[in-house]
Amino acid sequence: MEDIFFQSDFFRNYNINEIKRINTGIDNQVYLIRCDKEKYIVRVCNQQRYCEDPNNFVYQANLLKRLSDTAFFSVPNILSVFRYKDTLAMIYPFIQGKCFIPKTEVEISSLVHVLDFNKKFNNFPQLDRLQTINLYYQNVNDLCNNLSDIWESDIKNIKAELLGCLDTITRQNRNLVHGDFHLGNIIWKGNDIVAVLDWDNWAIGDIESDVAHCYIDLLLLSNEKIASLFLERCINELKLEYPNLRFFLNYEAVYAEVNMHKWRNGFFGKNFSMSREMSSTLLNKAFNLF
Repeated sequence: MEDIFFQSDFFRNYNINEIKRINTGIDNQVYLIRCDKEKYIVRVCNQQRYCEDPNNFVYQANLLKRLSDTAFFSVPNILSVFRYKDTLAMIYPFIQGKCFIPKTEVEISSLVHVLDFNKKFNNFPQLDRLQTINLYYQNVNDLCNNLSDIWESDIKNIKAELLGCLDTITRQNRNLVHGDFHLGNIIWKGNDIVAVLDWDNWAIGDIESDVAHCYIDLLLLSNEKIASLFLERCINELKLEYPNLRFFLNYEAVYAEVNMHKWRNGFFGKNFSMSREMSSTLLNKAFNLF
């Protein structure tokens, strides 16, 4: 894969000292590049929305520029986009810090603070809010089709529950949604969040989707006490809408079931193998939370 870096004009005048693969994401390949005293990140993006319409990179670049001007945390501004084989790649500056699993109330407060900023942020490029709603109807069908091997006896009930919840959510919200708000995309220094990475899935929609995604991540990586504290703080401080939260908790629990095998050996060295018992517990926590 090293030939990728010679496809871009950005690196032509640099001496590349090191190329290191730093994660194995579901949709992207991510590399750390050392050039003399500088460090860069290169992401090979395989997501359909960018491959089919490169203008989506422009929307993302505009969003990141606006965030960098106002947010208390850093975001990875896009330095260059170039075509690589049948997809596209982005170059970002490297942001110093580390990923870890929050364990204290102070650290949980930092997570909630980011989500509160995103909920209130309204200086984003205009996208069609309705598209995000319609996309979830398709995603529910796709997720449930992928569940059939494990949950064959329950699949009709799960699908009906998800679609029933989706029909009740508020359709007027125009929150900034990160779209992949998990612990591997959050950079810390001490107890403070200094950067939020990977905005490829950003959308205009419901902040409850980011809350649910992070809640499931905390359940899997930390423990129920920390995850429950996070959810309680979000409910109280972000004034979440219960119909929306119920749908997204259910949706993210099913999403975790479908994608668990792809997350093995990730940022935190967790080798996940979700048993039927663990899956049932996770889904029940989401479906029966309210």
